[in-house]
Amino acid sequence: SEEALAFHTHQHLDVFIHGVEVGVPGEIGIDPEQGFLTVLHTHGSDGVIHVEAPRRGNFTLGQFFDVWGVRLTPRCLGSYCGDGGDERVRVFVNGELAPSHPDTVPLRDHDEIVVAFGAGNELPDPVPSIYRFE
Repeated sequence: SEEALAFHTHQHLDVFIHGVEVGVPGEIGIDPEQGFLTVLHTHGSDGVIHVEAPRRGNFTLGQFFDVWGVRLTPRCLGSYCGDGGDERVRVFVNGELAPSHPDTVPLRDHDEIVVAFGAGNELPDPVPSIYRFE
């Protein structure tokens, strides 16, 4: 029912579908009517993910997408699924292509994470690599 701050980190998430930026909603993982918030959540619609846990842990991008209720696989982002060719999900961390399965990408403090679905020529140019946390 309240934030646990023993382990507290922030990441920034940008999402692109066929080269068009899609906003990350505020209050993912927060339900004021039910009186709860999850360890992984957003407050505003600025794309900042908050990890606020009662103890240190290894949290992943897949866990955040599970809380959000959006499918994340190497082939699919939500209802968008690749054709098995160049159209697929790509994840970048601090401007570098993540070599691992998208849902296993770790959430590390102050990472800039980009999840892009589409063909290679639809990637943002340049891929965002930093976010100025305030």
